[in-house]
This record gives sequence, structure tokens and C-alpha cells, in this order.
Amino acid sequence: MKNTKLTKFQSNKVVEAVKIKQVLGNMRGGATIIPEGKKADEIVVSHNFMITHKPKIGDYFTKDANGVISVIEEKEFEANYTAVKKSAKAPKKEETQATEEPPVE
Repeated sequence: MKNTKLTKFQSNKVVEAVKIKQVLGNMRGGATIIPEGKKADEIVVSHNFMITHKPKIGDYFTKDANGVISVIEEKEFEANYTAVKKSAKAPKKEETQATEEPPVE
């Protein structure tokens, strides 16, 4: 691949992610990923996942819009992703309906 010119691509996809606090291996070669903070539950992953992604403390466990899960190294994730601000909640249905009185006969 010395002389191979590859086309450059830039991503702008949104992912869900948690920073990995701890990786606890199990007897079958899989693991339980403990996320930082208290918002996310523990994540149980398979032996195959461990071999493919090699999650480490500080990395980010991610899931994209298609449901594809992956691990992105801490430096790469923090250099390329910023938190998405939560959008304002849509008004309730009853708040969007007209409140006019019915015509009087």
C-alpha cells in the first residue's frame, strides 16, 4: 500500500456513547463494560466483541443510528465528537389545539 492514494472522507454522524470506566472479563471470554456516571446500565459483550473491538478503560462504547455498536479510542472520540444538546420537548397535543369556544347558536 506504499503508493496507494486513498480518498479522504469526513464523518458527521451522530452516535450514542458512554465512556468506559471498567471492563470486567468473564469465563467465556466476553466482558461486562461498566460506564462512567450513573445514567447508563452495565453492558454485557461477547467474546467476539472483545476480540474485534478490544475495549479499554477511557475508550467510548458507541451505537450509531443503525444500531451498530463499536468502541472508539478516547483520543479519537474526544477529538471528533461533541455532545448533542437535547432539543426542546414538543408541546403536548392538547396545548397545540385551538382553544376557541364553539359558535353560539
